[in-house]
Amino acid sequence: MKKQIIIQLISFVLTTIITYGIIQILEPNPNQAIQSNVLETERKIDSLETELFQAQSINGRYELSVEHLYETNPSVAREFDEYFNNETE
Repeated sequence: MKKQIIIQLISFVLTTIITYGIIQILEPNPNQAIQSNVLETERKIDSLETELFQAQSINGRYELSVEHLYETNPSVAREFDEYFNNETE
């Protein structure tokens, strides 16, 4: 009689543990969704930082080119600046 009760109790506990495990596997975890969103946001930030770096590099090259132009041909440099500041907005 005691063996049968112990067997039933063990069976109940194992069934409960297995059922809980299955529910955990099938039920979506809100932490996973948050982690997924964080990773996606980090990827976007990395991409934007890369684009910003490239834009800043190009901008720096233009600044160096205009400085060189002021040294070698100031009238053309002033014409460029005037066009850049007034005609391209």
